[in-house]
Amino acid sequence: MELKNFKALSFDCYGTLVDWEKGIADVLLPWASENNLSVSKEALLEHFAGIETVVQQENPAWKYPKVLEEVAARLSDKLGVKVDPAFQEKLAQSVGDWPAFSDTVEALKELEKHYKLIILSNISEESFAQTNNNQLGIHFFRVLTAERIGTYKPDLNNFHFLIDHLAEEGIKKEEILHVAQSLYHDMVPATDIGLSTVWINRRQNSPGFGATPAPSRPVEVDLEFPTMGEFANYVKKTF
Repeated sequence: MELKNFKALSFDCYGTLVDWEKGIADVLLPWASENNLSVSKEALLEHFAGIETVVQQENPAWKYPKVLEEVAARLSDKLGVKVDPAFQEKLAQSVGDWPAFSDTVEALKELEKHYKLIILSNISEESFAQTNNNQLGIHFFRVLTAERIGTYKPDLNNFHFLIDHLAEEGIKKEEILHVAQSLYHDMVPATDIGLSTVWINRRQNSPGFGATPAPSRPVEVDLEFPTMGEFANYVKKTF
């Protein structure tokens, strides 16, 4: 795959650029402890993954903070805890505090020398603005959110929206390289629709799939790196 042939990189944000598992766990673990729940971080993330995708499928027009409120409520029910509005609010408002991975910002600064950078994220406009202001500080060429599109990944509609939107900017489908961590939300639908892909395998040393569901099928990606930093270094050497 010739990286110089691409004009744009489309990124998942949460899980790829931002350590959403740490951000989520920083809310869920204290809540579990306060409620005397004997449940591990990985188990909480797995519960989160299963509940979140169902809520998004059932309510594609909901803004992401409302999704998180509902996730908190259903998680409470699942684990036998009384639903606490304060817990719901805390999880819903935590997104802007979820930290960027340590390699993310420098990687993006290197990549923007060579490509237009686009966000394609299951997020609300306001929540992403908080993330970019607090954690990233990058000027993205375009930010395409679930709120704007009206559906959540892995719905193919999100990827059609990306392709159609960039076509209006003179960027062809074959000139887009999709970069993401989640096999379920990103790599499977991106390959289904014919996009070239880079898998940032952030969980390579961890069991299971964490805060994302397992992919619906095996998927072959074009390139794989453990971090954004290593991907950016590979690109730098190419150019």
